[in-house]
Amino acid sequence: FYSIPLFCSAIVAPNCIEVFHFQDVLLQSVVKQALAEFMVKDEIHIIKTTYLDEADLVYIDIDQTKRVLTNILSNAVKYSPQGGVIAISTFCRTNPDDGHREIGVTIADQGIGMTQEQLSHIFERFWRAPTVGKIIGTGLGMSLVKEIMQVQQGRVEVNSTPGHGTEVGLWFKPSSNSLYGAAHE
Repeated sequence: FYSIPLFCSAIVAPNCIEVFHFQDVLLQSVVKQALAEFMVKDEIHIIKTTYLDEADLVYIDIDQTKRVLTNILSNAVKYSPQGGVIAISTFCRTNPDDGHREIGVTIADQGIGMTQEQLSHIFERFWRAPTVGKIIGTGLGMSLVKEIMQVQQGRVEVNSTPGHGTEVGLWFKPSSNSLYGAAHE
C-alpha cells in the first residue's frame, strides 16, 4: 500500500486531503462489492451484470473506485425510468488510442441521455444538463469521478444518445501482477 494526497474542491470540502491506498485487486471483485452496497438502495431497476476476464488485476484504491462506481450507478438510477435496465460489464480490451491492454467496467442505462454538446460539459464542476428537470443533483459527481480516475492513472469514457441512455466506461491499466503485466507508473 502507498498513498497519494488528492486535494478536494475547496468549495465542497475546505482543507480536505483524500488519501489513496493502492493495491492489486480484481476489478470484478470491486464492482461486485460496490453493486452489493448499492443494491440495498435500488430495487426498482433491472440490473444485468457480465463479468469477463476475471483473472486480471488492476492497481487501484478500492474505496475510491467504489466511490466512482456508486456515483455512476446513482446517475444511472436517477436518470433512468423505473424498471429500466442498467447493464454492468467488466472486460479487457486494447486501448484504441495507444494499443495497450486495459481492464474496464462499463455501466449503461436506458435513461434520458445527453447530446454531444451536453457531453462536452459533463466533467465541469456544478454543470448539469438543462434536460434533467427536477432530478436532484449538484453537478459535482462526474468531475469527482474524473479526478479519482486520473489519480489512479485511469480514464473515463462517456457515450450517450438523447432518449436512449448513457454508457460510462472506466478504464484501468493492468497491474504488473496481472496477466498482461503492465508496470506501476
